[in-house]
Amino acid sequence: MQNHDATCLFFSRPAAYILFLIASWLFTACTEPCEGVYSYKVYEPVYQSPAELLASIKAQPAKAIRKTGKIYAVDQYILVNELNQGIHVIDNSNPSNPQNISFISIPGNVDMAVRDKVLYADAATDLMVLDFKNPNAVSVLKHLEKVFQPNPVF
Repeated sequence: MQNHDATCLFFSRPAAYILFLIASWLFTACTEPCEGVYSYKVYEPVYQSPAELLASIKAQPAKAIRKTGKIYAVDQYILVNELNQGIHVIDNSNPSNPQNISFISIPGNVDMAVRDKVLYADAATDLMVLDFKNPNAVSVLKHLEKVFQPNPVF
């Protein structure tokens, strides 16, 4: 006399359960057409030629400080970075009444240093060397391209 177990003919019991779960998952898919409206932002890079970058670096009249970065003190001045825009120059010769006197436009600027009346500032991946003898009329002494590694978006 032969003893046949129905579950042992083709599959073991756990395999039969797994096969049943897979089959039920496959046959219960959504039958309605999937439609929807999706919106998203696309960022496109904006490029400047080196000549355009140099032309945009200049002292401008003072403007309101909005999104600050690094702060640097040199002589009677306080330099306040406006993230990715440039540097605010504040005359602090009278500490009880500091005066915002100018703004140095430097696209992509986040860092700066001053030594011997020379302002060193980054412009994205470039290093700008500026004459800082008169903060109302800075001029570019040197432009060194691709000195810094590109930073991730922050």
